Formats: sequence, structure tokens, C-alpha cells
Amino acid sequence: MHNRSFEWCLAAGLTALFIAFLLWQTPSLWQDPLTPQEVDTIVATLEQQLVQPMDSKTLFISRVRDWALRDDGRAVLLVNLMRYRDRLDHEQSTLTFAGTPLEANDHYERLVAPLALKQGEYPLIGGATQASLPGSGWGCTRSQ
Repeated sequence: MHNRSFEWCLAAGLTALFIAFLLWQTPSLWQDPLTPQEVDTIVATLEQQLVQPMDSKTLFISRVRDWALRDDGRAVLLVNLMRYRDRLDHEQSTLTFAGTPLEANDHYERLVAPLALKQGEYPLIGGATQASLPGSGWGCTRSQ
């Protein structure tokens, strides 16, 4: 009979890798939904750091609070449909980034990607638009 220790070690390693990936991608198996205290913490952070006119900031925070309080602990699919302005609006911001809105978004994505990956988040698909809806302002294309 052949020595099967390598096969058993390989099988154990692949099984452990599969279980780790499963837990990373299905946090609802080991995490509970957000508690009201966690929602309060998120809202407090948004109130301190969100730079928007007060009326839209209040509406956004209210929507985030309502959504977070209904959290069931299951995965969320987020779709970002991005539309970029012609230039950055520094009048309402304390940020000093110099660049185009597209460059600012690229900078943001580079900073946030490692944080998102730690939480089990990852992009499923991404790309630039290939067409636009007439008169909608949607359909900005990336120039490389």
C-alpha cells in the first residue's frame, strides 16, 4: 500500500482553504445582523465625516439608518452607477486632492480596496460605459 500522507495533507489543506473561503464569503454563517448600537456608531461616523449639504446629508443618513436597522445578516449586492462631474467641487469639502473626479475615484478605490477585501467584499464586475442615455448625463467614459 502506498504512503498516502501527501494526499491526506493536500486534501486537508484544500478543505481548510475551502472552509476559510466559505466563511469569508458567507459572513451570515458566523456573524449576526447589525445591532442598534452598531447602527448608531455607523450613523455617528457618517454625521462626522460625510461632506454634503445639510439637507441631502440628513436624508442620506436617515436612509442608511433605516436600511441598517433592517439588516438580516445576509450578503448585500451593491451596484455603483457612477457619473462624474467635469471638475471636483472643493467649495463644500476640506479635501485637498488635485485631479479630476475620475482620478479622485481611482484614488479612493485604491485606498478602500484593502479594507473591503478584509470584510469579504470584492468587485464582481467593473468597467467603463460603452453608450449613454441621451439627455441623462449618464455614460461618461474613461479615457486612459
